[in-house]
Amino acid sequence: MSMAEGDVMLPDFYLLDTRPTTHIEVYGMNGLASYERRKLEKQALREANRIPAVEWNTDSEQLADVRLPAPSRRGQVGVKRAD
Repeated sequence: MSMAEGDVMLPDFYLLDTRPTTHIEVYGMNGLASYERRKLEKQALREANRIPAVEWNTDSEQLADVRLPAPSRRGQVGVKRAD
């Protein structure tokens, strides 16, 4: 998967069975200044474009505590990994 025309960013994964499509971000390099800057940029872009997201900070959160949104009945089922 790559960015398409009109995309504002490339998340780690997409949830395709939600409406609108939900971005999934796995943050594993927390504390690195350049990484933290890009994380803030992505969060601001999502907020400005009203893109729902699920974020997992691997250094401070257990995967079991990450909550996914409920799928929509009309959505395409699955997760698409960003390459």
